Parts: sequence; C-alpha cells; structure tokens
Amino acid sequence: MISKIARKLSSVVGLDAKIRATLVLKLWRAGSGVATIFLVAEYLTPELQGYYYTFFSLLALQALVEMGLNTAIVQFVTHEVVKLKWVEAKFEGSFEALNRLRSIGRFTRVWYLSAALIFFLLLAPGGYYFLENAGANAVEIRLEWILIVFATSISLFMNGYFVLLEGCDYIAEVAKVRLGQSVCSVVLIWLLLIEGTDLMSIAVGAFAHVLVGLPAITWKYRGILADIMKPADSSLSINWKTEVWPFQWRIAVSWISGFFIFQFFNPLILYFSGPVDAGRYGMSAQIVYSALGLTSAWLTTKAPNMGSLVARREFDLLNKTFWSTVRQSSVLTVVGLFFLAMLVEIGGRLSLPISERLLDPKLFALLAICGLSTHVTFAQSLYLRVHKVEPFVVVSFISACVTAASAIILVPQYGARGAVVAYFLGSVLVAFPLGTYIFIAFRHTQFPR
Repeated sequence: MISKIARKLSSVVGLDAKIRATLVLKLWRAGSGVATIFLVAEYLTPELQGYYYTFFSLLALQALVEMGLNTAIVQFVTHEVVKLKWVEAKFEGSFEALNRLRSIGRFTRVWYLSAALIFFLLLAPGGYYFLENAGANAVEIRLEWILIVFATSISLFMNGYFVLLEGCDYIAEVAKVRLGQSVCSVVLIWLLLIEGTDLMSIAVGAFAHVLVGLPAITWKYRGILADIMKPADSSLSINWKTEVWPFQWRIAVSWISGFFIFQFFNPLILYFSGPVDAGRYGMSAQIVYSALGLTSAWLTTKAPNMGSLVARREFDLLNKTFWSTVRQSSVLTVVGLFFLAMLVEIGGRLSLPISERLLDPKLFALLAICGLSTHVTFAQSLYLRVHKVEPFVVVSFISACVTAASAIILVPQYGARGAVVAYFLGSVLVAFPLGTYIFIAFRHTQFPR
C-alpha cells in the first residue's frame, strides 16, 4: 500500500530514478545547509561568519578557468552517446560517434588539468592579498586559505571526469558519489566547528571531498573512463574551435556573469562594510540558493534526456517533458521560498538569536523574489542549451553588468541592503523580462514545431 502511494506520488511530481538520486543529494545539501547555518551562528563569531561566506564566494572564481566547459561537454557527450551502447566493458555502435566521444574525453582531461593549475596559482596568492587588504588577520588565514584553494583545485580537476560520466547518462550514479562527498565533507566541518577550529574546518572538509570522490574515478568507473580516454582517429575527432567553442564561449560568458550576479556581493560587502554585514548577506543568500538548488533538480536531471530528444528530433516529446518539469519545479520553488520568508519573519518578530545573523525580513523577502526570477530564467536557458545554442549569453552579460555596476554604486554606501537592491535590479528587472522575450522569440523562429 505504502509503495503504491510512493509510486503514485513520484509519478505526480515527476520523480524518475535520476531525479530521485539527485533530489536526495539536493535534500541533503539543503538540510545540511540549514544545520550549517545554525552551527556557523553558534560557533563562529559574526566576523568569522563573514569570512566564512566570503571564502566560498572567492572560490566561485573557478568559473573564470572552467569557462562553462562542463555544461558544453555534457551536451556534446550526450549527442554522441545516444549513438552508442556500453556492452561488455566497451562502447559499441557508430565508429564516428565513438571517435568523437574519445576526442571529447581527452580534450576534457587536458582542459581541467590546466584549469586546476591556473586556479591554484592565481587564486591562492590573489585571494590572500585581497583578504589581507580587506582587514583579515594575515597570520590567521594564510594556511587555511592556501589549503582550501589547493583542495578545491584538485576537486576542479576531478570534476572533468564526473562531467563525462553525466554526459554518458550516469546522472544518478554521479549524484550518489557527490552525496558521499558532501556528507563526509559537511560532517567533518560540523565536528571541527564544534571543536573550535574555525575556518580550518573548511580546509579539512575540502580534502575529505577529494578523498571520497577518488575511488569513483580510479576504480568504480575506471573502465568507461578508460575507454573514453583512448586515442581517437584524428580525422573523426571533434573540432573544439569550430564545434565546441562557438557554443562554449556563450556559456563561459554566462558562468562568469554568474559570479558577478551571485558571488560578487560578499567580497564587496566585506571590503566596504566589514565582515559582520557580509556574514548576514552570505547566510541569507545561502538559504535562498539552497532552496533553488533543491528545486532545480527537476530541471537539471532532465537535461541529458532532453538533449537526446533533440538529437532524435522528437520535439513534441521534448516540449511535453520540458513544460511538465517547469510546472513542477516552479510550484515547489514558490512554496519553498514563501515558507522560508515566513520563517525569517517569525524569527524576527520573536527576536530569535539567529535573526541577528540574517538580513531583516523585508530584505530577505526581496532576496526570495530574486530567487524565483532566477529559477524561471534558468529553466528558459536550459531549454535552449539542450539544442546546443546559447542565446541567453546576452541576458547573462547585461544582467551581470547591471548587477555589478549597481553593487559598486550601492554597496559602499548601503552595505548588504545595497547588494539586495542590486540583485533585484539585475535579476527581476533585467534578466527575467529580457530572458522571457528571447525564449519566446527563439521558440517561434529557430525551433518551429
């Protein structure tokens, strides 16, 4: 009886196996994120809370070296794998598709290795210099920062292999690995926060993340990755310059723009308003982003399947899948963000201690509205990306310019309040209407059904 109800519920809300696996990961991240918020508030001073969230914002600069390749690779691998089958520990099927897949794999490995090295060599000294000039105690943060960047660089390199597996439709399997990484990393951070290790807890958690993910690459999925990494026939190899780059550069601009839309605020607030104000914004933003990460599972897990439908030109089924998924995820996003805004309002009225570490309820509600706008824009861009086009680069770029410019003007004078207003201007007043226009125009002109 219970199993029948569970299956019925899964059918109603669109829970297939891939979504269930990814949803468990998203649920864990959302739930653990809530627990982390309370532990950060309890065991870190308001000043260290600001540095805690600023660390993660600076680490998001990896978008500058990754340059959107992960999204591009998933789409290109998906379009080749649909013509192949994994039989007896090797790929069989189209000879051309196999060689193109292998050329993608070898290119991905070189790119991510180079990206990881550049990331460490630039961010380790650059981030340290910024934090020192923003008022951080250089003696206290030097070792922590270098260790965190080093471990994150290794994870960046490993991510190239996981991206290849996701493109091969190992969505659920990769989600399970990432769940193990997250659980071990977060639990260690919790324990070390309680023990009073402060920011060093992030470094230990980052290394745990690496160690848990290694067996998947070196053992469990070694066979399929080894086959993908075999030499390819150069005459059939994918041409990065003419095939991947025209698609990738648009995603790269979108991802780099994403840093200025989502992560630019914390370093700016830290520099001009101090770590306490940065901590309030960082913790509030984490709550909203955790909710968006959870509901986006309905969209991201459908991307490989939608890419396959495009390759097979099954556009009617593509549209049916997309609109069904958007309805489900959007309802969950609205309900979730409204619930969170109400909790913050109630906490403020009751003067709970945690409220002092968050933005005031009105600002949080405005942040939640920005989150809903971001969810809709993401859904629209995903639909067009599975066609291997990236017209939303214009949306991302203009939104980033408006957001960054507004933040530079408003944050020095208004701190976190200015950051929320800047985010609203860029996401709700620019990205949402412009993205909707482009989405409708492309569906009618480029993809007539």
